[in-house]
Amino acid sequence: MKILFSLPFIFASILGAPNIPIALRKSQSIDGRIVGGEPVTIEQFPIVGGEPVTIEQFPYQVSAQFFGTHWCGGVIISDRYVISAAHCFEWPTWFYSIRAGATLHHTGGQVIEIEEYYNHPDFDPAKRNFDISVLLLTSSLIFGPSVATIPLPVQGEYLPEGTQAFVSGWGALYEGGPFPEQLHAVSVPIVSNERCNIFYNVIGWTITETMICAGYDEGGRDACNMDSGGPLTANGKLVGIVSWGAGCAQPNFPGVYANVANLRSFITEISGI
Repeated sequence: MKILFSLPFIFASILGAPNIPIALRKSQSIDGRIVGGEPVTIEQFPIVGGEPVTIEQFPYQVSAQFFGTHWCGGVIISDRYVISAAHCFEWPTWFYSIRAGATLHHTGGQVIEIEEYYNHPDFDPAKRNFDISVLLLTSSLIFGPSVATIPLPVQGEYLPEGTQAFVSGWGALYEGGPFPEQLHAVSVPIVSNERCNIFYNVIGWTITETMICAGYDEGGRDACNMDSGGPLTANGKLVGIVSWGAGCAQPNFPGVYANVANLRSFITEISGI
């Protein structure tokens, strides 16, 4: 077990919690770090395929923070609602806030506290099923070039294997590596649940309908610790939420995400969106 940030661990110890919060664990790699990606800045940079991007192309990305420290990612779906991973949220709401519209996770943008979070009632931390949370903010975000929503898929919308997707976040740059201050992003292809199950069954894990996989068979590009809750997007829609994976960017172990299309009804139930 590896502690990635000391501050939340200190608070957990003070509160008498028996375990480190799941967002800090690194066993079967519960979180994601952007591995093999590039920094997202106000300047252009070439990511996979040589396409230039700017921070304005990721305006839906937020940093979910624990006592002002980057903790997980999140995704803007309205001026008052953000989606993240359920395993990121298990403490009182006043521990948390979000920072939106900032390239650096520790400065700039808009910082808003969380009024309430709604973890999926069927979330199973042991099996990583239904790993999604809807966050209600205490006040409205101010939209602009660097703060915006992203469209959601319809319930049950299918995404073919090989579809190119993007994942972004402030997680470490490689397994066991440092955590950047600057937002990073990487492109990864969708992997079918059938094929993803073949990979993960080897180590006793099951890919369910509430999950979607993305990554290269040869590894090298992925999400990892502290990217949890961040967006996986494809065709201009939010298709996944960073959830877990075996290691980071390991061959034959794609990243595993909460499947937004198959969890769409829950999002609507909580947010009305």
